[in-house]
Amino acid sequence: LSASGHLTWPREGGWQAVVEVGGDQAELARVPKALIVGSPDLRLSADESGGTVEGRVLISRAELTPEAGRPEVTLSEDIVVKGEESGDGGARNPMAWHAKVTVELGDDVHFRGYGLRGRLSGAIDIDAPPQQPPRANGSIQIHDGEYSLYGRTFNIQRGRVVYTGGPIDNPGIDVEVVKKVGDVRVSMALTGPLVDPRLSLTSTPAMSDTDKMSYLLLGRPAAEASGAEAGLLLRAAASLIPGGGAAALSSNCL
Repeated sequence: LSASGHLTWPREGGWQAVVEVGGDQAELARVPKALIVGSPDLRLSADESGGTVEGRVLISRAELTPEAGRPEVTLSEDIVVKGEESGDGGARNPMAWHAKVTVELGDDVHFRGYGLRGRLSGAIDIDAPPQQPPRANGSIQIHDGEYSLYGRTFNIQRGRVVYTGGPIDNPGIDVEVVKKVGDVRVSMALTGPLVDPRLSLTSTPAMSDTDKMSYLLLGRPAAEASGAEAGLLLRAAASLIPGGGAAALSSNCL
């Protein structure tokens, strides 16, 4: 990484600072949950009223494993850290920063966690005003992806994460996994907001949702499931199939 800039302080008071930050294949993060190597091209401007960060960051290589490492430890609200006592006395007002940064993903960015693994590509524009949640526009594609569900692994036929100006932690998702058994093709799609996606099952030839789920997990109709397999299907139907899927599956398995 490299940085250069200047600071001006006129006699009449006030100050202004500008810093250019650049780098080529710099290690931007190395923590248990992420290794990120990239090339930033950023301009930081600040004065007494606040600061801005603008530019782009190309992530050329990354290993993102959000489930790795030890669980985070949080402090109870009634614990006061020495030197950070509440109250106005000695309190500092942090500078308000507004960040507008484009993040581009290169050809060696990989994600593994929450049952999903694959290579990521794409770009998003992040807008993070002071004291507000960051928002984003853009999309990220999932390549060579796999999704694990109830001990089974499925190839991702289509995978996208879409940002349309909403909160960065609640993008839209468009993911489809496919299972083929002989002449039967069954797909499961998750679409909509990340916090409340919609699940849909389709098949060729047409069949009930319970048989679609059975083909996905077992590779055969629900009526041919053993007792232990029927329990697995019931749990899956209760959590995945809307509108009383578990009850319908129970009638098909018994």
